[in-house]
Amino acid sequence: MERTINGMLKSYETGRLSRRDLVQGLALLTATTAEAQPTGFTGNSINHLSLYVSDLQRSSEFYQRAFNGKLRDKADQEIRISIGRSRIALRRGSPVGKVDHFAIGIDNFNQDAVIADLKARGAEPSTNAEAGLHVLDPDGYPV
Repeated sequence: MERTINGMLKSYETGRLSRRDLVQGLALLTATTAEAQPTGFTGNSINHLSLYVSDLQRSSEFYQRAFNGKLRDKADQEIRISIGRSRIALRRGSPVGKVDHFAIGIDNFNQDAVIADLKARGAEPSTNAEAGLHVLDPDGYPV
């Protein structure tokens, strides 16, 4: 961008570019650059994956044993296993093996700011106390 601005200024100074063309070119360059800049948050990992299983205890033991997972918390219908920075949420459900949803990790998460940014990006986020913050992908898959 700096090269483009310098080139435009040099063309103006040497008379090859009118003042009007310089102003229009700089305005267009500024508008294009502003649109290309990332805004707000950046997703940086898969935070967790929610998987339907038939037997919570058996699946929990498998992920802990096979992948050195650590039991994070346990409830009647869900067990969460940490594997590195990520988690697997095991839920009793059907069809078995279905990924119910996955979550993108965001550093310094601020729900209100993320909601505003998602809306600015054309997404339609939704929240509820039980499921948290979700947005549907183009095929209706919850993220």
